[in-house]
Amino acid sequence: MFSPSQPQPASAETNLKVLKTVELLEALQIDGSFEYPNIQIFNFDNAEKNDGFKISLVPLVTHKGFDRKAFHIRRVVSGPQVDDWKATIPHDRFPALAERCVLIRGPSQDFWHQSPDRYHSDKENIDCDQTKKIHQMLQQAIQQDDKRKYMWWLLVFPKGVHLENHVFSDDATIVKKHLNDLYATIRDDGDKIDLCGMDIYWKIAIKGGELVGAEATEKPKKKLFKKKHNNMYD
Repeated sequence: MFSPSQPQPASAETNLKVLKTVELLEALQIDGSFEYPNIQIFNFDNAEKNDGFKISLVPLVTHKGFDRKAFHIRRVVSGPQVDDWKATIPHDRFPALAERCVLIRGPSQDFWHQSPDRYHSDKENIDCDQTKKIHQMLQQAIQQDDKRKYMWWLLVFPKGVHLENHVFSDDATIVKKHLNDLYATIRDDGDKIDLCGMDIYWKIAIKGGELVGAEATEKPKKKLFKKKHNNMYD
């Protein structure tokens, strides 16, 4: 018997499916590089489970007189690395998928992992010279290879989705990046601790939309046209 708090063993069917998936992935060349980005198929049912990207479908966004559907893509990042993040629509690189995908570049390591000295500064938490040495070797290898400094993700939306990036970004390729400062006060062993964080997000419209507001009800100025028309015979 297992209590609810204990992890349940996977069924034979689940084990087989996971094994087949692992074997399939091992046979593919997906290493998070620019050449072979990590591929994330958008999970509609669990928007929070998209490889670190929180993707929400917003059914009603009013923008420049139109009501549109849009995707809001967000990710918590380290403040010093904001400029390392960018998103594009890969028209030239993946033309067959371009209308329903976003290519995102980000740092291959979080800010706190980029410096072995910073990571190992507190000896009470980690006091292992050999581990620090391995981390230093890793950092040196990354610094010597520009291709390892970044990771790439290809976010793919379901068939039938047609993105229109120009709506919010005023550009067909570059997805405009937005910043959101985050603040919170938490309690830790009775003490109050102020936390601050950084979030980046992108908005991408889905093709279509409905004209709303005054622009949708404004009548054409027929009198002005009639006046000009009559002047032609004066």
